[in-house]
Amino acid sequence: MSLLAAWLLCKPIRGTSVYRMLFFLPMVAAPAALTMVWSWMFNTEFGVLNYLLGFLGVQKISWLNDSHYAMFSIILIAIWSSMGQQIIILIVAIKNVPKVYYEAAELDGANEKAKFLKIMMPLVSPNIFFLTVTGIIGALSQFDIVYMIYGTSNSTALDSVKTIMYQYYRAAFVSQDKLYASAIAVVTLVIIFALFQFPGKNLLFMLVLIQMMVPGQVFIIPQYQILSKLGMLNTVFALIFPGLVSAYGTFLLRQQYMSLPRELEEAAVLDGCNPWQTFTKIMLPITRSSISALGVFTALFAWKDLMWPLIANNDINKMSLAPGLSVLQGICMTNKGAMMAGSVIATVPMVILYFVFQKQFMEGIAQSGIKG
Repeated sequence: MSLLAAWLLCKPIRGTSVYRMLFFLPMVAAPAALTMVWSWMFNTEFGVLNYLLGFLGVQKISWLNDSHYAMFSIILIAIWSSMGQQIIILIVAIKNVPKVYYEAAELDGANEKAKFLKIMMPLVSPNIFFLTVTGIIGALSQFDIVYMIYGTSNSTALDSVKTIMYQYYRAAFVSQDKLYASAIAVVTLVIIFALFQFPGKNLLFMLVLIQMMVPGQVFIIPQYQILSKLGMLNTVFALIFPGLVSAYGTFLLRQQYMSLPRELEEAAVLDGCNPWQTFTKIMLPITRSSISALGVFTALFAWKDLMWPLIANNDINKMSLAPGLSVLQGICMTNKGAMMAGSVIATVPMVILYFVFQKQFMEGIAQSGIKG
């Protein structure tokens, strides 16, 4: 679905900018805010979906409280939430396919369907594989959507939608069953290592890749214990701590630096530059777009994160917006206006950030190894 949408958005069709904004919105908006909007749409009494079903004479469906429909609803929200990032990566990959291939295909009489299946898909297959892997990891580590809808309640539908990370959170920080939580973390690691095999080259980079493959929530208990020993819980630093070093950022910038010609570094050495001068005067300015993209990514991930702020900070005066929405949901359960206002407030800043740095963001991805 994301591949088809990216293919269409690369075409010179009317209203492309509007469609892009609609597709990219889930990427820049906090999942907590998006889930509240979807909860309203799925509401049994006044939700949009049941309102439309009423026109067709179909009986109302309890989308989120019926175990037969709850998993379908969660999957639908998760797919829509992940499409934005997938489409951006695929758009960049498609635009980097040389036009000469399409022109040669047209001379051979290929139609749009043939160019899509025979030219574009094979050339962007590395990106499709990358997104498939990250999609599987995202499914294993899904937490925000389930928590925002069900919280720590005992809904009858909850058993049918419990994800590994949701059970991990409840075991470790609600039931205080650290042994069970550790078992879940180990099982998650076993699943990841069973699914993905890595070559034995470049041990350090392999370890970075392994960290990318493992859901970040697996490291929450050690991070929590470190900050607890340091007395830094309920501080701003506790919220910043997990993002100080990023495996994703290491991967992104490594791919960028590997794509740079070695001649640049050699020329700098011949001119008398030491390694530090080569890095600061040559390499750093060239990769400015990728660094800007990483900055936007890091800000987005931190802004949208729900699980870690819930654990590291229980002071409502220092709470970030994503967990703040979960508190608002509990306080204003019947006040849909307040809930929607909170969702808008949580979404608008990141939308503005994305559109202000959209050029650097797209250039950074295009110049990095993610493009394929």
